Amino acid sequence: MERQRVAEATLLEILIQETGRELGKDANFLGQKIQIRRRDGEPNWDANCGIAGLPIIKGFATALNTVKAQYNLD
Repeated sequence: MERQRVAEATLLEILIQETGRELGKDANFLGQKIQIRRRDGEPNWDANCGIAGLPIIKGFATALNTVKAQYNLD
């Protein structure tokens, strides 16, 4: 499957939504914490959610892997 190209703001929204799905609750509180960085290769980005509790980090990591498989930064 080919990755879709999306703007950084859209990618952030997708990460928050997917993290919320993994956590089973609203993850909008992560919006200010998530840092997206461009990098070489595919996908052409990486992200982290800063310091958070273990359940949040695990949910974010799972969401991150899912989203990385589908999207590249435009």
